[in-house]
Amino acid sequence: MWLLPIVAALGAVGALAWVGIGQSQATPEKLRAVLTHVGARLPHVEDKSRIVDDPLAPGRPAKLVGNRALDGNWISAKLGTVPATLFPTEQDRARKPPEARGGLNPCETPDRGYGIFQKWRWGGGAGKLLVPPVDRLDAANGVDVVFHFAGYELARKEVAQADVPIAFLGVAFHSGGLNYRGHLSGRRGLEALENAATAGLKKLDGVPSTVNRVALGAWSAGYDGVSVVLEQPGNAKNIDAVILLDGLHASRKDDMAELQLAPFIEFAKRAARGDAFMFVSYSSVATDGYASTHETGRRLIRSLGGEPLFVEREDVGGMELKEMFSKGGFHARGYRGGGELDHCAHLMLYPMALEALARHWKVR
Repeated sequence: MWLLPIVAALGAVGALAWVGIGQSQATPEKLRAVLTHVGARLPHVEDKSRIVDDPLAPGRPAKLVGNRALDGNWISAKLGTVPATLFPTEQDRARKPPEARGGLNPCETPDRGYGIFQKWRWGGGAGKLLVPPVDRLDAANGVDVVFHFAGYELARKEVAQADVPIAFLGVAFHSGGLNYRGHLSGRRGLEALENAATAGLKKLDGVPSTVNRVALGAWSAGYDGVSVVLEQPGNAKNIDAVILLDGLHASRKDDMAELQLAPFIEFAKRAARGDAFMFVSYSSVATDGYASTHETGRRLIRSLGGEPLFVEREDVGGMELKEMFSKGGFHARGYRGGGELDHCAHLMLYPMALEALARHWKVR
């Protein structure tokens, strides 16, 4: 049916041109005017071949810039169509100030409260715990929990915007700051976190006191906490999801990077098979002497045999999506931005990541 208006309009153009020519009045100016008038009335037909649906954010497609691979269910580029370098361009590293984000400072976002969650409760000496409404928890199976590393108060402001019945433990210790290895090393790091969450759950009436599925989340340097837990024997199989928000670094020496990224690559492969969920976001912030999140993000993608697909989309907080890759339950998203505000903005991706995790876990 959509062809009829086009055919009719083209017919009108032809008729007008023919009449004009027959009357010797079809000057170039008049023909251009006719074509402009009729062209403005033609229905807009969107080139859907340049639109990419995003399984991480249904209903929010991206505009395709690169060449998409057609095999499998991947969101990926054809091999060889992206630069071999792991580094972003200088243009990608431009810093986006608050005035270009509608006045928003991602490092100081408004505090809108706790959303569906109850207020912070101390979780057994390992941090603070957010708990969703009791009537949305699975009493039979226990509580799904995200253990988050680094910037838990900043993260809380974003997590509270997500409507998901998943508890959130902001990992923090009374001493040691980001010294996750000092507090969680050994063979019982995950157990210590689960015990902390359980201690907090037991203080609430009507809330299941057992931990069900576990996700590890991190922003910035918090990736080291995720690494500590994943490195411990037997832990990886008990972890159902990993969320890394602009926070995965390694050496720039290939042999060292391979060793440091090994637990993340193994989990990425598991997620790509559909056996887990993993979301990795990375910025274009430059680093000196060690691999940036952009470099490690692309290394993870290549470990799965893919290349990121170049796209365009404006995301929350004025973030500019520039590349994406998905395979199974693994999702990587790369963004422009090379400054502190660009780094903080990745925390604002938490609601999207948690909502995708909730769909993966089939909770609501």
